[in-house]
Amino acid sequence: MANKNISILYVEDDERIRNKYIPYLKEHTNSLFVAENGIQGLELFKELSPDLIISAIRMPEMDGLEMIAKIKKLKTDVRIIITSAYSEPKYFLKSIALGVNGFLVKPVKKKDLDKSIEEHFLFIESYKKIKLEESKRVEAEKELHKLNEELEARVEKRTAALRKEVSKRNQALTMLSESEEKYRQIFENANDGILLTLNGVVKFINPKLYEITGFLPKETIAKPFTEFVHPAYREKVFNNHLGRMRGEEVEERYDIQAYNKNGDLRWFELKSALIRWENSPAVLTFVTDVTERKETAAQLHELNLRLENRVQEELKKIESQQQLLIQKSKLESLGELAAGIAHEINQPLGAISLSLDNILYKLTEGKLNNTYLESKIKQSFDDIERIKKIIDHIRSFSRGQDKEEHRKFDIHIVIENALNMVKNQYHKLDIEFRLSFKANEKFVMCNPFKLEQVLLNLFSNAKFAVDEKAALKSKENIKYVKRIKIDTFSDDDSIIITVEDNGLGIPQKFIKNVFDPFFTTKSIDSGTGLGLSISYGIIKEMKGDIMVKSLENEYTRMIIELPIYREKK
Repeated sequence: MANKNISILYVEDDERIRNKYIPYLKEHTNSLFVAENGIQGLELFKELSPDLIISAIRMPEMDGLEMIAKIKKLKTDVRIIITSAYSEPKYFLKSIALGVNGFLVKPVKKKDLDKSIEEHFLFIESYKKIKLEESKRVEAEKELHKLNEELEARVEKRTAALRKEVSKRNQALTMLSESEEKYRQIFENANDGILLTLNGVVKFINPKLYEITGFLPKETIAKPFTEFVHPAYREKVFNNHLGRMRGEEVEERYDIQAYNKNGDLRWFELKSALIRWENSPAVLTFVTDVTERKETAAQLHELNLRLENRVQEELKKIESQQQLLIQKSKLESLGELAAGIAHEINQPLGAISLSLDNILYKLTEGKLNNTYLESKIKQSFDDIERIKKIIDHIRSFSRGQDKEEHRKFDIHIVIENALNMVKNQYHKLDIEFRLSFKANEKFVMCNPFKLEQVLLNLFSNAKFAVDEKAALKSKENIKYVKRIKIDTFSDDDSIIITVEDNGLGIPQKFIKNVFDPFFTTKSIDSGTGLGLSISYGIIKEMKGDIMVKSLENEYTRMIIELPIYREKK
């Protein structure tokens, strides 16, 4: 496309859009000036006075319409095209009022841009020729004026009033012609369908409306606009129209369905505004075919529903898997506790066996009396009750976690129950327990068996850490006391439980991963990496928090925070 002898000022704040359209504009001119906002555009106009301005509307610092208003004060006859993604009538009407010569709706198609520039180029060339001819005529008039100065003076006096009237009339005709041209270009080149209705009857439609509906102007003009609306939406459109004519607050933008000329049911977006036309109130409506958008939205909604169902199915599977993992971790804990539990049961069994031996001995010697018999039987029943409690607690711990609801429970009892299952076993391993219960508040809402499982996991990890460190110290012949400390204290809102060991500690690089599923620093034979992950989930389920602090080769401190139980008033 050959470059034209015109200069163009292009004002656009969006860099992506600028970079796209600058090459198109350079096809038309070698004199292209580019500004990134209204202030730059105004300064370039003052400096270069281009023939044609192409500007966006919304821009930072100074928008396009404000810039155009200032430029029009400097040069009224400059040609201006505005581009905007906002096709509301208020921009359309305000642009006309400022004297804009063309209106392109973003995204601007290249063919529409080329066509608009071609039209303005022809006007500018013609205007320049007229100016040149006018300049020549002025020079000729000056020569003629010199020759006829006296005659011109006399004629000027007689025709001054007539010239003034003719000038006003010509100016009015020129303004009317330019105004009509502005309306025509915007009306015909808009990317949206446009229709003008007066008293509910169609007065005008633009080519784009014919393109998207298939109805020719002769098939629509002078007919009620509701005739082309689907019956299900006629009442809504009609009431909206009446409300707008009365000056009421109504929807400016809404979607309806209508049939095109081929009988296909399509979705259309309507954007309407009240204007004055031929001294009467009229409605200007922009019409956009949004059928593809609606269909895409419906498909997306269907996909979302399917995805949501699949997510729910996967969540159920994950929940089931989590329950299996929790059960696995629980059984691992029970397996580790088996030796300690056996000791707890063997001790009262040994006492029962010894009591029975003593009774038989007394019976053989003839020294058995009722007092002695009753004493031994009572002691045996106490030992049997102790065994029963141990077995009941193990049964509850292993089977009752999921059935047990959250209830008010003494945190210290939970800790003591967990300790009772391991302390004998740990004492045999020369592990020293230190307890310090300083919590003023001791009741929380919890599932006590699940909380026991968390504590047993922490005890197990602490035991592993001190055993490993003891093995290292033994090789170095360094005296080392294995120690696990359990502390409780409370603040205004929470009860805090800490389980601290003086074992190997955790390297700093692993601290952030300790609650991840299957993460472990132990060997494959020593752990699965599920304990802390499951513990984290259990504490969160109780509205609490669990954290870790550790210094490598010094200590590891696990911190559990649980909200204090408050009686409802």
